[in-house]
Amino acid sequence: MHTLKKTAVAVMMVTGLFSAQQVFAKNVKVTMTAMEVDLAVNNKGDAKMAAWTFDGSIPGKPVRVDEGDTVDFTLINPPENKNSHAMDFHAAQVDVLNEFGEIKPGQTKHFKFEAKVPGVFMYHCGASTMAQHIAKGMYGMIIVDPKDKRIIQKQTVNIC
Repeated sequence: MHTLKKTAVAVMMVTGLFSAQQVFAKNVKVTMTAMEVDLAVNNKGDAKMAAWTFDGSIPGKPVRVDEGDTVDFTLINPPENKNSHAMDFHAAQVDVLNEFGEIKPGQTKHFKFEAKVPGVFMYHCGASTMAQHIAKGMYGMIIVDPKDKRIIQKQTVNIC
């Protein structure tokens, strides 16, 4: 009987740990707008480049979440744009043909994914031709912080 109680307590503790992970995970809403704009490429602002961006900046804004969080993502491609755009989050483990599919001007794309692996990952437009979209500015970083913050260690660099 004593062993049965110990087993029951152990099962309850393990169940509690898994439940606690779900409680601490967040739903992080991220919305980006594909913007085809002319950006200044010099300090005077008189030299401009035709850029394709996420929210008007190169690179796009950093996205930071914790391992286990759900990223609730929306991409807006305004009707005034001339090109199809997409989002490819390298931190996502999803059906890439569906979730990362191109959307035409005037359309919106929405998908969710769980940030399962800690690290720093690129995101970029995955519309054809992908290299052109990245070269014109449609890229950024998503940082997935580990659940166990103790594994992050400070590193020092010695400069001679």
